[in-house]
Parts: sequence; structure tokens; C-alpha cells
Amino acid sequence: MIAPLTTSLRITNGIWSDYAAMAVRTGGPGAGGLSMMLVPLKGAPGVTMRRLKVAGQISAGTTFIELDDVKVPLENLIGTEGQGMRYVMACRHPYPASSKSSTGY
Repeated sequence: MIAPLTTSLRITNGIWSDYAAMAVRTGGPGAGGLSMMLVPLKGAPGVTMRRLKVAGQISAGTTFIELDDVKVPLENLIGTEGQGMRYVMACRHPYPASSKSSTGY
């Protein structure tokens, strides 16, 4: 499986990133069609990166990244195919877990 990616996004610290973990559609509609993949950025065919000039947060390295039919090999799959939404949601809200442990609950 090679997942072709075409999209654009803005990401903090992207200008210094060689790779990015992304939830990508590898299957049908809905959450079951998403997988997590490690997507190459710097020097990869089809990837265009440019730093954005933002007010105040200059050191954040906010970057506009455009993916135009980027090919990502199967070896870059993170975890199990179709489990991308589960991985995203598991990392989405780390604070409740850490706040519970810090308060003894």
C-alpha cells in the first residue's frame, strides 16, 4: 500500500521537521478509514514547505505545508491500518489523565 496524499496544512515548528505523523485516509469513509502514517517532509517529492510570517510568535516556526500526490510507503504506517482515529483521540486530551494523577485520583 502506498497512500497518495494531497492537501495543505499549517503546522507549528514545521519548518524544522523532517517528518510528520498524520492521520490519512487509507480506506473508506468514516473513522475506520483513517490510519496514522509517518509522512516525509524535507526533500520529499510533492512536498512544498514555506515559513509563514506570523505576528508575535516568530520563533514558533509556523509553516505552510502543501502535499501534492505525496507517496508514503507501507513501512511508514504507525500501528494498525484503520486505527488512526483511535490514535488521534488517545493523544488529543492528555491533560485530564495527568491532572487526575497529580491530584491523587
